Amino acid sequence: MWKKVTLGAFALLLGLLANTHLVCRVSINGEQAEGSYSPWVHDRGLLAAEKAAEEILAGEASLPVVKTGCGLSLRPPSGSAAELSGAVLDSVSGIALLDGVFVNSVPLGKVENGEMLMAKLRGYLYYTMPTTAVSGTFSEELTLRPVYTRSGSETNYDDMVLLVSGMAPAVYTDQDGNRVPG
Repeated sequence: MWKKVTLGAFALLLGLLANTHLVCRVSINGEQAEGSYSPWVHDRGLLAAEKAAEEILAGEASLPVVKTGCGLSLRPPSGSAAELSGAVLDSVSGIALLDGVFVNSVPLGKVENGEMLMAKLRGYLYYTMPTTAVSGTFSEELTLRPVYTRSGSETNYDDMVLLVSGMAPAVYTDQDGNRVPG
């Protein structure tokens, strides 16, 4: 009887150990970051944040206070290195997350709010559209991507509209689908 109980307890212990994961929980400036991280992801995320902060601020960056607690969990770690480094960079003074503006993958600059820039670009197309045209677009691929950069380095919206229209001139079409000179 005791042999079966001992073997059952041993099997239960092995089952628990097989499903146990080493996880790290991180707090940044005293606030708990979301998710849990494997030790390898934790190290990569913190190293990436440190290197990015030094590159953005051109030298020694004042990183936030990061405290890590490791433990065992039945749930696997769910956080990524990019999430962790983003959380750390969000807490670094002098660094901001802005929307980078790219025309055919060529960086033009950064704006604070990509949606506001798109609204201004739609307005530009509308107000410069010839009377015979029914639609307009830009001739090149325009993309917005979030980028970490030095605070205060954003471009004025009106200047960015001029930059975009210079790199990707507007193209207009009439109701028959023919190109209309703009």
